[in-house]
Amino acid sequence: MQSISGTPDTAPEPSMIDYKITPKVIYGKGQITQDGKEVTRDLWMDVYEPLEKSSHARPAVILTFGGSFHRGSPRHTFLEAGVQDTSMGDYGRKLAARGYVCFVIDYRLAPEHPKPDRQGYTEDMLDMDSLRNPLLIERVNKIRKIMDLEPIDDRATDC
Repeated sequence: MQSISGTPDTAPEPSMIDYKITPKVIYGKGQITQDGKEVTRDLWMDVYEPLEKSSHARPAVILTFGGSFHRGSPRHTFLEAGVQDTSMGDYGRKLAARGYVCFVIDYRLAPEHPKPDRQGYTEDMLDMDSLRNPLLIERVNKIRKIMDLEPIDDRATDC
């Protein structure tokens, strides 16, 4: 449903009895580098679901936060240059109050130095040249600068 201004209508503020939250449901394990050592950390999600019983399958939504894999959180907002984002948890609550089951996932970020396991992929499926797109690198480096990280060198031979 659209409002007159063309923006989506907002969900009414739900009460705590409209939905339930199951926090930190583990959906996998991921390798990261911590203090110079490879360690495994839990990959988790918060599940938001309506309390009202239904005889039909409910629609599901998977929500992921943005941040160019350099920053972000499924539960927190951030403020940059006077603009604040909306957390995926906020969206999960609003959608659950409207009858959706929402999976709000956390994932590994670049500052954690994740180690891809490459399970389920062959080398020809992983086109690393696409990561050398100058526009993509420019955007990633903008975020890296905000985070006081060194820029990515677009001439690098490995990613």
